[in-house]
Order: sequence, then structure tokens, then C-alpha cells
Amino acid sequence: MTAKTFLETQVVSSISSLIENDPFVAFTIMAISIEFLGKGQNVKEEWGKEKESSQESFKKGMVLFPDEYKSYQQEYDLFHSLRCGFAHCVIQSSNIVLHRKGVHYIKDSKLHLSCEQFFADYQTAVNKLIGAPEYSSKMEKDFFTIDTDEQGFPSSAFTADIQTKTI
Repeated sequence: MTAKTFLETQVVSSISSLIENDPFVAFTIMAISIEFLGKGQNVKEEWGKEKESSQESFKKGMVLFPDEYKSYQQEYDLFHSLRCGFAHCVIQSSNIVLHRKGVHYIKDSKLHLSCEQFFADYQTAVNKLIGAPEYSSKMEKDFFTIDTDEQGFPSSAFTADIQTKTI
């Protein structure tokens, strides 16, 4: 499976199905996978061999988001308050409030993020990445393989192997 296919069929599809019934898990996947969007822009290094820090990759991923996120990144340090919070503690920091619907806004010095809007912006970022010719050399490479049964569904013994290393 290529990185592009993985993003479209596994990540974006999974998030889409979670937004209505489990927006917290949807936020978790989006917050953590922004780093993946940054790594996808690093065409000089193979998947799994990137030397960039998580923070550098996250910042590159955020560049694909609409401009309003620049001010959020500056004021609320989204890498630490969103990505690290979810990646290490499975919760955002106290300066961010999550909502299922609506739009983003700031109230009482807290950033209120809408899952629906964040997902729409995340999809825009994904589409910028997979649609950009300068990144296709990496996004079209095999990313990992899923062991499937006769019908093509993941087998009960799910395995994920990156072509260059096992994760």
C-alpha cells in the first residue's frame, strides 16, 4: 500500500467515520497524524528513516492547513498542546477545548476547535500533500503491507510492514 492510498483509505476514511460518534478519537488521530503529513513532504529520506524531529515534521504538516492555523500555532503551540498531548497523554492541554460541530473560535484565552472544521481543514491538507507533484515520489512509494484474507479484508493477525523496516 502506498502512503497516498494509506492516507485516503485508512486515515481519512477512518476519521470520517468517527466524527459523528467519537469525535475525541477523530481529534486524536488527526492531531497525531499531522506529523505524517510533514514527513510526506520530506522526499529526500525514505519512510521510517527521516531524521527530522517530530516537531519539525509537525510544523511542515501544519503549513498545509489554512492560514488561520498560523496564529493558532503561534499563540497555542499546537505541537505541544495538541499533538504531544494526544500522543503522550491521550488528551489535549487545558488551553484547548474540543467541540464536535461548529467553527473554531477563541474565548477566555482558550482555543475552541470544532472536529468538523478541523477535519475539513485536515482533508484540505491531505489533498494538498497527495496532489502536489513535488511530493509524489514519496507518496506513491510502498508504505506498508496489510495481511488480508481471501475477501481482501485485514486478517485477524493484522501486520504492518514498512518496506524498509518493520514497525
